[in-house]
Amino acid sequence: MPTRVTLNETKKQAWFADLANPDVPLSKLGKSVPHERKDHGLLDMLQQNNVAVPRAVWFLRVSGANETVCSSHFCRNLLVESDLIL
Repeated sequence: MPTRVTLNETKKQAWFADLANPDVPLSKLGKSVPHERKDHGLLDMLQQNNVAVPRAVWFLRVSGANETVCSSHFCRNLLVESDLIL
């Protein structure tokens, strides 16, 4: 699973420009995938950078998988903490 990173605006623009570039392999981009607390801007970034649909779908799938993994870890930690409190 790619590492989630929080990027400043300049680095995020560069990452999405690389995503739009078919010469940049997804394996390189998959080493770190940007995320935000609110993903509203990420879809706009895909459109603004003219990211091809297959690469945009790859990004959305990776982002969704990361969210699922992170939220399941969070839920497990809550369950462990609540078991310790009882």
